Amino acid sequence: VINLDGYTISGAYSKSEGHVIKNNGTLKIVGGTVSSTGANGGSAIANYGTLVVEGTAVNGSSIRENGGWPSYPINNYGDMTLKDVTITGYQGAIACNDAGTTTLENCTINKEYLDTSSHVFYINHADANVIVNSGTYTHKGMDGSLAYVIKGSITVNGGTFSASNGGYGMAPLAGGKVFVNGGSFKTGLLGWGGLISIAGGDFTNAPNAAWIAAGYETVLADGLYYVLPET
Repeated sequence: VINLDGYTISGAYSKSEGHVIKNNGTLKIVGGTVSSTGANGGSAIANYGTLVVEGTAVNGSSIRENGGWPSYPINNYGDMTLKDVTITGYQGAIACNDAGTTTLENCTINKEYLDTSSHVFYINHADANVIVNSGTYTHKGMDGSLAYVIKGSITVNGGTFSASNGGYGMAPLAGGKVFVNGGSFKTGLLGWGGLISIAGGDFTNAPNAAWIAAGYETVLADGLYYVLPET
């Protein structure tokens, strides 16, 4: 266990040099802040094992130089649980490039503007799974998405999702899957060849009827579109 007790651990590593915290075993991080501060910086946290992070702020580098770009604040190659975690990243938030499960409870992610394509969740492995149970997830940027699912899946059981300044919603490609069981979507989903299945939640814009799971229907009430069990 690393109990930061309100303190900050930071590092000015570039992407080629490494990460502020790299876990190859079993680790729990509690409290405080983990921050990547270097130009084109590496991840604040890179997990290759089993990781739990609670009540912690995780900040990615905001410095881009000489055509490069910072790493995602968190790179996950294993199993990870985040609870009451705040992530701020100019280059996305969480990248999942290997088999494993990432679970988020009551987290806040704010992907700020960067003039290159980046995403709140970047998922690119057939056995990579992201599960979001609650929290607030915001994408601000000229490009990129709330979730870019090349392979693997994201399952949303709750939370609030929005995008602005040219950013867009959750986008599964041909090998990706998006399952929505709940949550509030201020930004629509995008079917880029992948699977989208909706069995709950409310939407500012009407979801595509082809994405509504069997036994469910869309109901308009008070200006929102709710996906509910068929009556």
